[in-house]
Amino acid sequence: MKESKWLRRLCCAAIVVLTVAVLLCGCTGKTGVLSPDDAATASDAPHSVPAADPADFSNGTALLPDVWVSDPFPYTGKYVEDGSDDEVESIAAVTLMNRSETDYQYLEFTVTTGDAVYAFSASSVHVGSTVTVLCKDRTAYAPGEVVSVECPVAVAYQTPPTMREDLFSFEQTEGSFNVRNISGRELPGTITVYYKSTDANGWLGGITFRTVINGLAADEKQWFPAGHMGQIVFVTYEE
Repeated sequence: MKESKWLRRLCCAAIVVLTVAVLLCGCTGKTGVLSPDDAATASDAPHSVPAADPADFSNGTALLPDVWVSDPFPYTGKYVEDGSDDEVESIAAVTLMNRSETDYQYLEFTVTTGDAVYAFSASSVHVGSTVTVLCKDRTAYAPGEVVSVECPVAVAYQTPPTMREDLFSFEQTEGSFNVRNISGRELPGTITVYYKSTDANGWLGGITFRTVINGLAADEKQWFPAGHMGQIVFVTYEE
């Protein structure tokens, strides 16, 4: 029995690692759900996130301590979760609101109603954020009361995510961003800029996209296309 439990735990751990592996695409950057190795490094600069009035979340259910998930609702629009932007109609979606003191790097959860079980995953669920998450398999929405919510995978950042404001400044536009090295020295290492799509309610999609930059000279400024740019959510730098 002990060996069986150990094997089940080992298999679950392997599935989690595969699930959060970063997807690579394109020559200008890399996009995908964050992996546990993508946590930001040293800097106490705060990160900015969209906020929502807790009063607007009266139909929520506790997913984790002070992390709330709304009842499912129908979503029509672009499907951003796989980066395809396919048009979808009336698929299930939920809204997450993190009012805890923990920045979550990755969550995997289900919402069960009387007629359906909806599966979701979300990365970069930062303190104070509100995120609309679309059903992983594009399951059609069906009305029904929530019976239960479960969150078997909840990975917190090992190091709090920051914007590395000691090293960089950013200018964001729709579909692109500029980054400038303000450190006063050459930064030859790897700069990774993580960003999410947005809508009127906050961040849109459990997926977090990224662009990788191979160093910047002192005071150098560069422009990068970022088709899903809504808001930069954190930045890392590795020498």
